[in-house]
Amino acid sequence: MFRINFNKDADNNLNISFNGEFIDDHQKLFNRFVDIYEIEDLIFEPDRKGKMKPKNERVCRFCDKRMPEVAFKKDAHVMPELMGNRNLVSDFECDVCNHFFSKYEDELARFMGLSRTLSFMRGKEGLPKFKTPDKNLIVGKDEESSDPQRIQLVSIGQENNHFEIDKDKKTLTVNSVKHPYTPIKVFKALLKVALSLVENSELVNYPKAFKILMSDEYDDKIKGLPVLRLFVWVCPGVPFPSPLVFLCNKKESKKETNAASKTMILYFQNYIYQIFIPFDENDKWLYQKGGEITFPIMPPFLDKTWIDNFGKPKFFNLDLSSSELKKNEKQIISMSFDNVKFDL
Repeated sequence: MFRINFNKDADNNLNISFNGEFIDDHQKLFNRFVDIYEIEDLIFEPDRKGKMKPKNERVCRFCDKRMPEVAFKKDAHVMPELMGNRNLVSDFECDVCNHFFSKYEDELARFMGLSRTLSFMRGKEGLPKFKTPDKNLIVGKDEESSDPQRIQLVSIGQENNHFEIDKDKKTLTVNSVKHPYTPIKVFKALLKVALSLVENSELVNYPKAFKILMSDEYDDKIKGLPVLRLFVWVCPGVPFPSPLVFLCNKKESKKETNAASKTMILYFQNYIYQIFIPFDENDKWLYQKGGEITFPIMPPFLDKTWIDNFGKPKFFNLDLSSSELKKNEKQIISMSFDNVKFDL
């Protein structure tokens, strides 16, 4: 993994440097990315914990209401707790909106499926127990063990072929099925994170993004928009120690490039999610132009030594623009193990 060094100068500008060496493919991706984007902010858990506005001075970023019309009693997590976030909270999300966004987080949890348990993403209530829709595969903490890193996989019915075990390579492949989820609501869960990180002075650029976030009225109209995609890296090896988010701006010198003005890259456990923040007022010409949109991808900050030890990360991208319920989506996850116990 790269060592990330950062500091802010006298003008509060963020200076970031990376200590590590990319593999060739990732170096090309990085060169292309930094040719178009620059890092605006690097956000991690301790960074924004601390000073919070008094509740009577707070204004909700999402509904523009304040006390006493709304309350601010709950901790409003900028990034969902289910992704491992504990301390990154905000003082601009009221309890009503917090409850509203919880339905998007439920969709995100169903989208992530078994990966939450197998990656040890501890949420508000600890490690989640996963069951397939037919309840024939159950994965969760081994209640008979004192080891918090020990999990139990229960398969009912050998004909279901839930497990494929390679004893020589010491790999376990789990074949699962996700619970139904709605793609556009998964995207909105991530859009909410991104809009929580945008500076106050730039919120005026996102009135349409907020409208789409707060209502399902426009869901059918935005179906098929290429910018509503999720780009994913699955990284083998030791998980990232805590959630980490990059917020990046398109360089002024590249403002005519057919790419979105901002992109967010979110690191958590063994996953990296990248979205391009849609409906920026500065990007209107992108949609009117009707041409192709460029999606520069930031590669994982994993150096050559890491990849030699654990293997290359896998990359894929998904269209999350649909409002139609996605059912019976298969999920296949492979992992290595030191030892495994069979109880037939």
